[in-house]
Amino acid sequence: MTAQVHCLNCGSFGLVLASNKSTCELPAGRAGTANAGATTFLSAVNVSSLTGVTLCPSSHYCPGGSSIAAGVPQACPAGITVNNPPGISRSDCNQIEAGLAPVNAGSALLSGSSYSILQVAAAVACPIGWACPEGVIPGAATPVACPYAPILTTQGTGSTSLAQCKSIQAGYAPRDSSGPILTAIATVASITGTAVCPQNYYCQGGIVTGTPNASPGIPVRCPGDLGTSAASATNIGENNCTAPPGYAYVAGAAPSATACPVGQYKAGYNKLTSCSTCPTGLTTSGTVSTSANDCKLIAAGLAPVIASAVQTSPVAAAAVSTVTTTQCPAGSVCIGGDITTSAGIPVACSSLTTGLTSAPGSDSADDCNITLPGYGYNAATPANATLCVAGSYNAGGNQAACTSCSAGLTTISAGATSITDCNSTLPGYGYISGTPANATLCAAGTYNTGGNQLDCQACTNGLTTQSAGSSFCSAPPGYYYSSAKSAVACTSGTYQDSYTSTPATACLNCTSDTASYSPRTSASDCYTPTAVAVQAVSASILTSSTGDIIEWQDRSNAGIWTSVAVDASGRYMAAAQSGGLLWYSQDKGVNWTAIANSGSRNWVSLKQHMHGSACC
Repeated sequence: MTAQVHCLNCGSFGLVLASNKSTCELPAGRAGTANAGATTFLSAVNVSSLTGVTLCPSSHYCPGGSSIAAGVPQACPAGITVNNPPGISRSDCNQIEAGLAPVNAGSALLSGSSYSILQVAAAVACPIGWACPEGVIPGAATPVACPYAPILTTQGTGSTSLAQCKSIQAGYAPRDSSGPILTAIATVASITGTAVCPQNYYCQGGIVTGTPNASPGIPVRCPGDLGTSAASATNIGENNCTAPPGYAYVAGAAPSATACPVGQYKAGYNKLTSCSTCPTGLTTSGTVSTSANDCKLIAAGLAPVIASAVQTSPVAAAAVSTVTTTQCPAGSVCIGGDITTSAGIPVACSSLTTGLTSAPGSDSADDCNITLPGYGYNAATPANATLCVAGSYNAGGNQAACTSCSAGLTTISAGATSITDCNSTLPGYGYISGTPANATLCAAGTYNTGGNQLDCQACTNGLTTQSAGSSFCSAPPGYYYSSAKSAVACTSGTYQDSYTSTPATACLNCTSDTASYSPRTSASDCYTPTAVAVQAVSASILTSSTGDIIEWQDRSNAGIWTSVAVDASGRYMAAAQSGGLLWYSQDKGVNWTAIANSGSRNWVSLKQHMHGSACC
């Protein structure tokens, strides 16, 4: 007997006949619904349990079929939907929500267009520093990194557009083609990069767009003349604003800076609330002075002193901070002024006039009004007389500028990182070991060539130095520097008017004279010892065989002179009351003047002027 065949009716809810012709199944892209409205898990077509067939929801894909799980809608990864529903396979889950980013099974961000949709395991909040638009992946909706991240980034996760890359890191400023942007901007379109916070501003970080009050990411100018030492990523708040060099810090609710007054100074960027005062007798040329070396204007009547020595030449600008003052020495005038020029240095009366000196503390050429012995008073107008990267260090990891080595010390090269690298002396300084090392200005009579770790060495063999802080020894005026490195005194007929350190065999020769006076330190010490000088001072008659002022002999009580003859060479002279010839010189024998003439031999007729002065 033939078996009966029952035909299946698969069209009641839109089912289709399976390929085996024995069952009904869901078509691809469709999901079955039960009485409760949930999708149906089909192990076989159970017509009695279905209430209908619907399109696969956009958050799922529906492969269709009737085998175990085959007809059940499959969920797309979280945050991913089907761009063109109904989806029938996992590959159709390709639409991502705005603000979400695709990640793989290892939670790694997927971007670009070269990955497979099957690699997407989930969609997570778009990470900081990225913008994640809505759209199809992989492709147009790929996450895009902020162009200047991590400095300029998004404010949080879930950003959907690069326009949200507007939160800048503290210590930095957005920039455009002209440099750092210092005013609020409406959009980030003009931003071309980032820069460290500019000098004299602080950058607290935050949103860079909007009105000034709503743009904390725009640099803020330090208040009240305060500033910063340089552009730096460490300048993140108003607390980083300090008083610049030449200004004192004024604390308060609205901190500010005030200029150092005349006579005071302050170095560096800091929060010192007062300026330092110049040493007694010294002042500055104006306000806003930045260093002790600016204290270079000396008061009239005072002389600059370094290491107990009155300075006779302009002070080096770097040595001004070592200067003290003392009363202008006798024999000089101190008109006051810049000690780095001749204006602030004592001027010897001898350079202004002849035969005059001054009292201590003199401040005008008119004060050269005290005659020297043997001279009469002659009024005269006095003659008038001006700074990383070797030599500095910084340990790094701080908010400070490089620090200069202590006075007298330097480093062997640029790029030093510690104060211990300041271990080589400058010329004219002696090394003092310690932690840290130090240096002292070589005193007069000692020297150091520098570039070493030696004490100042005493000059020997009669040599000395021209001043404190010397790097070599010299023969002083009145001596020459011999090849044996010793000072040899000038002999008669020579002189030396300066310090010398070049080997020589003798001092300078007098131009046309044959003898010279001790100490032989100037050409004016040269003379011609071929005649007798006669000098009349008041009622006295003085004679000298050399013309040297220290060798005058008083002849005023010699009685009546008679027939003191002059020999044929003219080397001797005589004086008598009878008529005759008197030759006298007032400049040590250089020029002679005849008073009277009495034949081939020279005779002297001396008479007493009624006022007591010598007369012819």
